[in-house]
Amino acid sequence: MQVPGNKSDVLREVDVIEEILRVIGYDRVPDPGKMVVSVQNSPKPDPAKLRDKVAAMLSARGFQEAMSLSLDQSARYEKIAPEVVGSIVYIHNTSNVHLDSLRADLMPNMLENILRNRNRQNHDVRLFEFGKTYSRDGASFTETNRLILAMTGRREAESWLNSGREQSDLYTLKTEVESILQFLRIQGWQERGSEGQGLEPGVVWARGPREMVRMGAVSGEWLELMDIDQPVWVADLNWDVLLGFIPGKDPETESLSRFPEVRRDLALVVDQSVPYQEIEALARKTEKKLLKGVNLFDVYMSEEHLGKGKKSCSVSFRFADPERTLTDQDIEAVMSKLIAGYESKLGAVIRR
Repeated sequence: MQVPGNKSDVLREVDVIEEILRVIGYDRVPDPGKMVVSVQNSPKPDPAKLRDKVAAMLSARGFQEAMSLSLDQSARYEKIAPEVVGSIVYIHNTSNVHLDSLRADLMPNMLENILRNRNRQNHDVRLFEFGKTYSRDGASFTETNRLILAMTGRREAESWLNSGREQSDLYTLKTEVESILQFLRIQGWQERGSEGQGLEPGVVWARGPREMVRMGAVSGEWLELMDIDQPVWVADLNWDVLLGFIPGKDPETESLSRFPEVRRDLALVVDQSVPYQEIEALARKTEKKLLKGVNLFDVYMSEEHLGKGKKSCSVSFRFADPERTLTDQDIEAVMSKLIAGYESKLGAVIRR
């Protein structure tokens, strides 16, 4: 028995069965009386769905998604980051000898995308990419899922509402990263400065030893190597670590409080080396029940009025109790504890 020439798709036994059923008619096939369906449980949270949602959110915020090869040039790291060379995963690529390794970082490919846009007169760029990085430690290899954000150029497009002269900076990038963490319902991280890995200055958000985000300005060495002549800001998010910090319970809603919030302001004169994160962390550690929010709304520096190496941080505090209206005595007691903590632990002077 031979297959007719006009039936080139009939290759297997099941294809012959399909042809017979088509001739007989599917409606004449006896009903088995029951149907067996296998159900596949998806993980919670589902990484694929979260990735699609975060991608949609970033697209709505003005970012465009980039897609790059997983191949990289080890020569880049040998010039700029020799400390990474020992962990690079090398490959034998006979078709392109320059791409001789798997990428150890998503940033070089992202810089190539920015350069390609600049060469086409697109100087205001916001990109994101989900991808994997690869490293080795002896005979063991590691794949890490990451999300990278990159922005350069103006913060907002020119319009009649704004001049469009404001450039993107670290705080613009922080806002976008915070929006991702808030969407994932991740709270409570520590901020510290860092050096190296192509970012200067670099900022790290972490929980203990587990690093969630590394962000900052791309170093001058990388910009010179990639032939980019304007500042580029990059945030590198460890997607695997972030998935581990997402709360397992679904978010709960609560009604608005019947009792009003109370706001108090403090102007703290501290050393310029004291970051705002220490001020906020000390406030939340001092008062955990009534304190609902801390915000830095002004920074003033003047050697003539404050002294050399000093700065004044104006900070607002919001207090509320879901069960009663707070009295002045309640607020003054908390503010006294905050002032005492700032004076003793940060060496702050309260501006009256």
